[in-house]
Amino acid sequence: MFMQEPKQHIIKSALKLFLQKSLKAVTLRDIIKESGFSNGTFYYYFKTKQELFKEVANYYWDEIINPPFIFDKNLTLLDFIQGALNQTKNFFENMKSDIVPKDENINFYSFISEANRTIPGFREKTYKTQEEGLKIWTTIIENAKQTGEINSTIKSEDIAELFFTISFGHTITNDFRQPSSNITIYEQSCKDLTKQWMQLYDLLKPV
Repeated sequence: MFMQEPKQHIIKSALKLFLQKSLKAVTLRDIIKESGFSNGTFYYYFKTKQELFKEVANYYWDEIINPPFIFDKNLTLLDFIQGALNQTKNFFENMKSDIVPKDENINFYSFISEANRTIPGFREKTYKTQEEGLKIWTTIIENAKQTGEINSTIKSEDIAELFFTISFGHTITNDFRQPSSNITIYEQSCKDLTKQWMQLYDLLKPV
């Protein structure tokens, strides 16, 4: 039944529940039932729900949202955009196949917001990751200006912010839709993100 290590399986089972309901609403009984393990196995790895929630949030942010990224500054902006879009598509495919079925409601933004509020240092972790991401985007955009791939008087940092804002805007918009969004809606959001990023790229290209 369990192809993963027990601890990892419990973390993924809990992530599925925390993406659907709040930390308060999810009970330890819910998590133990979802994981399929005994109480003893669960408590061998985790003493409290808050301890588990911290590990779940760190796993989600470090392993799913931000896997190790090999940065090649020689990439064109178009290649970089396509790589970022492929990473987003892979994220939803992995979520659908490994954690959350297509027909179940999820809320990424609420989950991360709760982690920011309740886990010491987590907000700083997410902020640092975003700052590092913006620096990479800025470098790629600056190189694209220098090679003539794009032509704009807008600061490279501000263009990077535009790409970031479009991306986060889609996530937040979907999470506030009623009823709660599911994976299918997020897949459509990925298509919309592709369209809007490419429209922004087209606006930056030389006439």
